[in-house]
Amino acid sequence: MGGAGGRGAKRMYPVARSAWTHPEKPGNIESSSRMAALSFTPDHLLLDSSGRPYFRWDMELTLAAFLEALRDPDPEVRAYFAGKLMRQAKPVDVFRFLSLSEIGELWTRLHPYLGRSRAFWTWLLGEWRVVQRVGVPPE
Repeated sequence: MGGAGGRGAKRMYPVARSAWTHPEKPGNIESSSRMAALSFTPDHLLLDSSGRPYFRWDMELTLAAFLEALRDPDPEVRAYFAGKLMRQAKPVDVFRFLSLSEIGELWTRLHPYLGRSRAFWTWLLGEWRVVQRVGVPPE
């Protein structure tokens, strides 16, 4: 990420470590290489001119403030911002900020914030066995 988002550029955000491997097969090269092949939004397109992430278009919130909110000690605050991220960002970009284990830990709190994307995330995370698909309250 050299130049404007190319190879070698310094990342502006933490990449969730556990998102790189399949939850049932930690360190599995096949599954981790599949995840690594996904195309994150380039750094230069992640933020608008005011420093706001593209998926936070509805709030005046910088990337730094968003990252702080994802690490808030209150799990309800973390769930709210995780749900907004999962609802409004490209699915692959979610894994720039959250690991599968973080999503799994917050699932019961965050799924009400997913809106119309709830079915997608329930299916995907159920396939990866991060969450159970059965017993999730309907929308």
